[in-house]
Amino acid sequence: MKKLTLILIIFTFFKVSAQEKKIVYKQNDGKLMTESEYLDLKKGFDEKMKKAGKTGEIREIIEDSITKNSIYKKFSLSFVSTSVSSNVEHINTYVNRAFPSSELSLLNSEKIKLSDFKGKPTFITFWFTQCAPCIKELPALKDLKNRYGNKVNFLAITFNNKKEVESFLEKREFDYKHIIDAQEFINEIGLNTYPRNIFLDKNGVVQSIKNEIPYKKVMKSNKPVLEFDLSEYEKQLNNLL
Repeated sequence: MKKLTLILIIFTFFKVSAQEKKIVYKQNDGKLMTESEYLDLKKGFDEKMKKAGKTGEIREIIEDSITKNSIYKKFSLSFVSTSVSSNVEHINTYVNRAFPSSELSLLNSEKIKLSDFKGKPTFITFWFTQCAPCIKELPALKDLKNRYGNKVNFLAITFNNKKEVESFLEKREFDYKHIIDAQEFINEIGLNTYPRNIFLDKNGVVQSIKNEIPYKKVMKSNKPVLEFDLSEYEKQLNNLL
């Protein structure tokens, strides 16, 4: 009986200790939030995707780390679209064809067409502000632009609005020409997966369509970092110059 009582006491102690730990959610940029704030963020993200006409579900990745007093949950959220009726993805059918040249809006409210960029190769990345894989490859996109400079047009297209993109750019460097409010165009070309990176030749013809930039995790200064492989991207652009 004494032995059973002791076991119950020990079990209760560890159970209470676990319950006393504070649960904290952590974004990739280090920002901390409560569980309630995280659930509100997740709900708002889902509602935003549906409002933008997206059909699919939230993909949630959480990694736990435990300290003496807290449980830290590092998370990333992305949206996985599902193809339905007229929203079936058909972006890949544009390979070796001229890309549509609808009128689009730049971040500065100027109206442009993709045909305006003919004359030199164009690299387009499709992204959105809450897309974790898109955000992850920003350093590689920056590196690519630094290597080719003005030899190539570098465009970023999103369905996000002006306020959302400007707020994002206040926190992160993404020095591309930004096209916003492009949901109608994105539906037209049949794109549901993010990020998508597209190479156009000097005449606006699609030469290649790729998903996220390949990478591997390596240790530097005892910290895991992402090492991106841009070799195929450089090969594509070199062939188009």
